[in-house]
Amino acid sequence: MHAIRNILNSLITWLFLCIPALLLAQEDQNERILRMQIYTQASYDAASTSSDAIRIEFTNDGFNGIDDRDAPKINNIDENLARLHGGTFLTIENREQPTDGEILNLYIGQFSNSAYVFKFQNDNFDDKILKLKDNYLNDQIVIDENNATYAFTINPSINASTFYGRFQLLFEDEPLSTIGFNKPEFSISPNPVKQDSFIIQSACFANQEVSILIYNQVGKLILKKRVQLSNSGKYQLKDFNFNAGFYFVKLKTNSQEITKKLIKT
Repeated sequence: MHAIRNILNSLITWLFLCIPALLLAQEDQNERILRMQIYTQASYDAASTSSDAIRIEFTNDGFNGIDDRDAPKINNIDENLARLHGGTFLTIENREQPTDGEILNLYIGQFSNSAYVFKFQNDNFDDKILKLKDNYLNDQIVIDENNATYAFTINPSINASTFYGRFQLLFEDEPLSTIGFNKPEFSISPNPVKQDSFIIQSACFANQEVSILIYNQVGKLILKKRVQLSNSGKYQLKDFNFNAGFYFVKLKTNSQEITKKLIKT
């Protein structure tokens, strides 16, 4: 069964990531393509195959309804990822160019593990900001070449963490004054965290000194560190030995600060 699953997952990855390049001899320069895969954390760490994948094409002649350029979702053995278009599940979707403020719903379900990674590949989005919204954590992450993955966990005893509509894609117009510059963002992984360690990553603050401030849910400062982020913008905080609950992690420089919510289970 595992061998069959691996073959199917490899085929899925090839179909959605490779075949379009073979079929299109010359791709429209205005076409935007978003590829999204879901891995179990173990498969991702082992550089193995994804569990499922979707592909969204945005073209000048696209249609936001459902037509013959869209491919319906075929149920997967374990994890299922799909574009939720009304009541229809799609694996491949062709639609109009994204607009400012547009929200696309995703479907995720049939979990076999508790820790997962989304991996994104987005082509020709230079003038758009693409975000992944995690409705369970009430968090929004900018997805670009500097931040192309999102690690998350689920807890079967918490309905909101396994809700099929937990994730959405959001689009914003890139302000002309900031095109080509990094936006101040950072990510926390894993989140929720089970151990006393997690990784903070921010490509915007790579190789910089930053202050990490952590507050509990009533706003009390419980941890403060001045650290140096690596060349890739990473720092592993290893002494988060606090009780389960909600926390707020603030990343601060001399001129900017960003806050994210963290859950410890």
